[in-house]
Amino acid sequence: MRVPNSVVLPVGTHVDCCQEEEVEEKRHDIMARISAMLAERKNNLAHFIDNLEGSEEPEFYVDQWERLKEMESCTLTILNLVAVNCTNHCDIKKLEATILQHVKNEELFPEVVRVLPPVYRQVEAAIIDIAQSEEMAGHG
Repeated sequence: MRVPNSVVLPVGTHVDCCQEEEVEEKRHDIMARISAMLAERKNNLAHFIDNLEGSEEPEFYVDQWERLKEMESCTLTILNLVAVNCTNHCDIKKLEATILQHVKNEELFPEVVRVLPPVYRQVEAAIIDIAQSEEMAGHG
């Protein structure tokens, strides 16, 4: 919540332990709790800022006020919760596709069109080599 322009994709697991209607109820409940948490955070920040501005000697609190104003300006985008059954390969692929779809969204991630340094490709290749080696555990 302190990183400017953050994007969060909530993921609900253990869908296999719930009935289909329970999944929707829980999805709605989780998203409502997230919205309530964000609203509370916004109200708390506004309250702290108002307290500092209304203090007898606000010049002593300029640093705190600036940090709070900076936190207040940070936007947080919450995407729709993705419910997955982690024991189902198709659900894992669905989650992967959802993540890739969002990451490629230039409105959410304007930096996606930026060319990455060559070292990123080297690191990615090393990770793939490790993942494909026989030493890697079967569960990943």
